[in-house]
Amino acid sequence: MIATPSTIMIGVRILRIAIGILGGDVQPLRPGLAAPRTQGRRQGFTLLEVLLAMALVSVVAVSLFASLGVAYRARESARSTMNPVRAVHVALETIGKDLSGALAPTGILAGSFLGVRSTAASGLADAIEFYRLAPLGPDLLAATGGAVQGRPTTGAAGAVQGGPPSATAGAAQARSLSGIVGGWAGASYVTGRVAGIQRVELSLGLLSGETLPALLRQTTSNLLAPVLVEPDVEVLCRNVTSFGARYFDGTYWQESWDSTTLDNTLPAAVQVYLRVEWPAWRSASPVVYEATRTFVLACRQESSSTASSSSSGGSSSQGAGS
Repeated sequence: MIATPSTIMIGVRILRIAIGILGGDVQPLRPGLAAPRTQGRRQGFTLLEVLLAMALVSVVAVSLFASLGVAYRARESARSTMNPVRAVHVALETIGKDLSGALAPTGILAGSFLGVRSTAASGLADAIEFYRLAPLGPDLLAATGGAVQGRPTTGAAGAVQGGPPSATAGAAQARSLSGIVGGWAGASYVTGRVAGIQRVELSLGLLSGETLPALLRQTTSNLLAPVLVEPDVEVLCRNVTSFGARYFDGTYWQESWDSTTLDNTLPAAVQVYLRVEWPAWRSASPVVYEATRTFVLACRQESSSTASSSSSGGSSSQGAGS
């Protein structure tokens, strides 16, 4: 039971009465008799009363400090346990969003889909490279003047009609970007935010000052630059000991994937495995957490050989029926 200020004061009063009785200042009550009034009652507390009160306050302070210490240790322990879980799931969510927009390697700017299997001392160290359809950044949206909102149309004079007021100012810049923005070619405007093609590479890399590698996401948006453009590097997850991927071809799971040798097709699904070793709070052994998630690719297309075999099988069945 935790002592409160009121109980402390009651205890102090009881001790004071007891000390007064022992010292002869206060006469104990007898049945049927009123307590005699004492002349010259002292005002304030004696030294013994102050010392007893300080002792009680010290006991309460120690108990409160112990309770706060337990709560602090519980919070740090829970944080060290949940940090790797949150980091892994955030990284997998980002990978899932990238893979959901993966493009088939048959477009104008789309490249091959490569999944390379490699190993390291601590586990797998795979690398995935593909092209995806991604929303434009704020700089490119500002360059278009917002002309891509609301499905505007161009009139005879080239002015934008049916769009926001800023659409007219950015109509020329928007049309000049039609050749490099995926989804823009063949149509002047689209509904919502225009999407562009990005090259995405997921791999492990060792950051300065760290002993374990990190999962890096490198994106390149300007695919038609005349010079080599350094990709934008984003750290998805730290303290990664194993990063692997498997690719489903419709029948079996493959450990690697090269669309250039597979008739420029995407895998039907990609299974990503991620394991981290997070430093634990006040513990020499790290917190190990691993998770596996499977993502279905939306732009999956059957290869030409499969399609031709299925069509020939259908024609032969029709001939047999006739």
